[in-house]
Amino acid sequence: MLVESPPNLNSIFGNPESFLKILKIGQIPELQNLIRKASDRYFYWSDVIHRMPANNIEIKAEEIWAYLKLGRSANRKTTPIMDKNNRPFTYWIPDCLHRGISDVDKWSGGQIITDHPFSLPAKEKYIISSLMDEAIASSQLEGALTEYRIAKEMLRSGRKPKDKNEQMIFNNWHAMQFIRENIKTPFSADKLYELHTILTQDTLKSPSEAGKFRDRDDIVVTYRDETVHIPPKADTLKDRMNKLIEFVNQDDEENWIHSIIKGAMIHFWLAYDHPFTDGNGRTARALMYWYLLSRGYELFQYLSISKHFLRAPGQYVRGYLYTEYDENDLTYFLVYP
Repeated sequence: MLVESPPNLNSIFGNPESFLKILKIGQIPELQNLIRKASDRYFYWSDVIHRMPANNIEIKAEEIWAYLKLGRSANRKTTPIMDKNNRPFTYWIPDCLHRGISDVDKWSGGQIITDHPFSLPAKEKYIISSLMDEAIASSQLEGALTEYRIAKEMLRSGRKPKDKNEQMIFNNWHAMQFIRENIKTPFSADKLYELHTILTQDTLKSPSEAGKFRDRDDIVVTYRDETVHIPPKADTLKDRMNKLIEFVNQDDEENWIHSIIKGAMIHFWLAYDHPFTDGNGRTARALMYWYLLSRGYELFQYLSISKHFLRAPGQYVRGYLYTEYDENDLTYFLVYP
């Protein structure tokens, strides 16, 4: 099994003696380093198990997990994203996420720096190269087998794709251009359909499914031949996507969410709902780009987020699974990227 489910803690929380015991865990010297790392890096249950102290202390992994869960529950916020059983996803911002957001904000307000000894290419030339990288990596995440060198040559030369693998990359590249042209336009269902149509042109088994929500429930998400996610029912998608679109367009001052966090939530939301028969991952990542660029984060024109995911695709998948397996805690997905 790809991910182990966390333990049920009802027996611990329901026992007064056990509850008092876990409240004192943070005071045990042998555990303080583990607690600090688990809080800062947002460890999942399996991470806690593998990092238990070697010396024989009379504390179980389940009790340490209960201690961590108490702190997380006290800090969590509710999102408008609902699971298949109409339960909300929640999140909070641990220290590692605060640092990441701070770094992105600093970079966004500064200059793009390169390690190359020569000067940075002209702005537009550099952006185009980076967006090509994103188009290639996002397609490779979904199974496109074309080598990077060949894919980059195709996009630079403008030649037509030779097979489905190249077509996926070609489509992704056109989607990135479409996003740049429409970042000042309010997002809508029609824009979502158009984006998906661009991303899946000439790659679907049934071309008529491009730009349309799926009308069947036999779609599952697999990773290494294992089913890892069963998305919501097809008859709920219109309402769910309307709520997503509303979330994209509205910046609620009362329930303000940092744009970086919100962009990741949008990414997760569309991928979780899986509204199309195919192309959901590419659409989710493209929609995140759309949102971040529309909120003034031009930095992301210079960065390929999918190249980061491609370096550790298993970790990317686990970001989704940890969230679902641990009481809809979206923090795991926010921390990973």
